[in-house]
Amino acid sequence: MKELGSGAFLLCENLETAVVEEGIEVLNCAFAECHNLKSVKLPSTLKTLVQSEFNTCFALESIELPENLETIGPYAFDRATALKSIVIPDSVTSIGKNAFQAAYALESVTLPNGIKEIPESIFEHCHSLKSVEIPESVTTIGGNAFYYCSSLEELNLPESLTSIGEYAFYKCSSLEELTLHEGLSSIGKMAFEYCSSLKTVTLPQSLHLLTYEVFASCPSLTDVYLGDSVDFQDRSMYWQGDKGPFYNSNQAVIHSPNKYCATTRSAIHRDLNVDFLSVDRTEKTVITDERNSAYLTNTGSLITLNCSYAFQDEAFENGTNFRVLIRMPSGIDLAYCYLDGEEFKNYSINTETRVYSFNVSKQSGKIVIGASAENPSL
Repeated sequence: MKELGSGAFLLCENLETAVVEEGIEVLNCAFAECHNLKSVKLPSTLKTLVQSEFNTCFALESIELPENLETIGPYAFDRATALKSIVIPDSVTSIGKNAFQAAYALESVTLPNGIKEIPESIFEHCHSLKSVEIPESVTTIGGNAFYYCSSLEELNLPESLTSIGEYAFYKCSSLEELTLHEGLSSIGKMAFEYCSSLKTVTLPQSLHLLTYEVFASCPSLTDVYLGDSVDFQDRSMYWQGDKGPFYNSNQAVIHSPNKYCATTRSAIHRDLNVDFLSVDRTEKTVITDERNSAYLTNTGSLITLNCSYAFQDEAFENGTNFRVLIRMPSGIDLAYCYLDGEEFKNYSINTETRVYSFNVSKQSGKIVIGASAENPSL
């Protein structure tokens, strides 16, 4: 006999230990819903765990997977809520979706070398998961893969990675730093939303596109380092609810070697010649024109900002002041500011961050700033 019959011990409430004899190659949902099963000895001949094999085995704290195992089916350890750690042998080439979903006690996982995909929702709601070793062979992380892994502190992503699915690290609230390597070409929507401890993000040159809310609601995010070619989808394609990639990440400052401009809607464009422009959304600040964009041009010591600075998606009472913050590039200090040709003196400077702040009540206009008052109408 090479296969243990389908549901052989299904719902055996009093089963606490099990030994599967040598020669068995396939477990076919044999121990699903054995709620009190504490330990299982699997044979060296085992090759396949079929779907939901240890589903809702609430008492199962540990399990040793044999070296010849090739396949772990979907939902194999779904809601195995006492499981604390697992090492998946290198012989495994396929892991199904939701394999460890809601394994609340799971703290550490070693994935097999050679696996190419981390499937969708594999560790969804694994609230105790602190570390996972992702091998260099992985090219894809599926949607919801680490959804709400709130204890995940460290994330070392391989250089082989080319895509991250939507909601992949949603609400990973302990994650502080994220470095994405060259070769990554896409990140799905809301992939890192509500990563409340995330402080810095480095994006590679190979990443050409960010979708909406990918780093939204990350209140600790202070620095985002863009690659040379990262861009954002056209508003009409993805801007549902007018929420951009950094929506509600109020402290985020965008650093770009290719001179982007960040607006409150997080539309980013490449026709700049300054280091970056920062918008403080906590002060209801926005920089956007009728195309929901803003741009700066540098002419000698002059910087011209053509924009409007009023929320397009929220209504404010008449007379509301809007706060505009611009971080100046090195070599240019703000000696004057003209708004629609009229000198504007109501600004302040943070000398440490080189961020200039001024309040305006108008909803549109041309701001010209620079180190001298020459040609203020430019």
